[in-house]
Amino acid sequence: MAGPCGELLLEDTGVVDLRDVGRRDCLLSVGRPLGEVLEVKVVSSSLNCKESEASEYSKVIPGRSAGDDQKVALIPKVGHPYPHPRHSVRSHPFSLYSSLPHIWRHNGDKVTTRVHLCLATGEFVLFYEQLMLLKKCERLTGYTITSRSNVLMIRQGRLAPGRGILLHYWSKAATKRHHSGKGGPRMVSHWNPRTPVTSRISFPDCDVQLFGVTGKIVNPIQSQALGHQSCRTFVNVAPRRRIEIRALSMNMAAQVNGSYILIRDVDIMRTWVFHGNSLFFWRSSGSRAEIEFHGEYLRRLGTFHGEFSAIEP
Repeated sequence: MAGPCGELLLEDTGVVDLRDVGRRDCLLSVGRPLGEVLEVKVVSSSLNCKESEASEYSKVIPGRSAGDDQKVALIPKVGHPYPHPRHSVRSHPFSLYSSLPHIWRHNGDKVTTRVHLCLATGEFVLFYEQLMLLKKCERLTGYTITSRSNVLMIRQGRLAPGRGILLHYWSKAATKRHHSGKGGPRMVSHWNPRTPVTSRISFPDCDVQLFGVTGKIVNPIQSQALGHQSCRTFVNVAPRRRIEIRALSMNMAAQVNGSYILIRDVDIMRTWVFHGNSLFFWRSSGSRAEIEFHGEYLRRLGTFHGEFSAIEP
């Protein structure tokens, strides 16, 4: 039974029971309109914070020359068989060990890279968004966390069935100005490990939030009060799904300079730039995307029409 795993929850309040889900690795997200934040309280937890296990991961990557080929075996450091379960992570909740490189050839001139990973995993719950990543296991019961934006990802990892957490979440209006959608300086546009924890995402009047399986995308119009700020459209779909964006029409004069569209793949922090009137097709690597409009796109409604779809990876 998957339960809430893999779901995008859009209700303003709810209870999430992860104690009896069938998946060892359960990922879900909670989304609300811009200008709201989420508060999550752990009602109970039966996660085992001391138990861990080691697993191996192997992947073969084609190489172009012998110099490209390398076999990497990640093994425990001497005297440190497993990391402490409270050690924090940035991009992945697994702990990687030290590497031992080897050269590995295949069929003479054809070479590949085989990467071996030895992973130490323990039970945990991970709360993250663009500006925050928090991994916890100990002293979870009664713990409360407030998001910094309107979408929060929740991930639970466990080793044995029957264990897990019970969550209660609810939304509320953001008290900070940069959450209110009423303008103000934009401090950051995406999460970065070096960003101070006091940073927030601002939501100007023209920003738009889209959820669901499919939807229409139209360039938003900027108010004069925003000056030279851009307008963004945030697209969030269910976790473990991908986003496809198709440009259906682009009505921009060829001579207009400084008018372009940025699409940011939030999960890998990579940005694509689209100029002119050439229709494009784009696919994400994760479930979160940002579309940023610049120049004449902010002044004339309908200069861009597109659609997004949530697809299986």
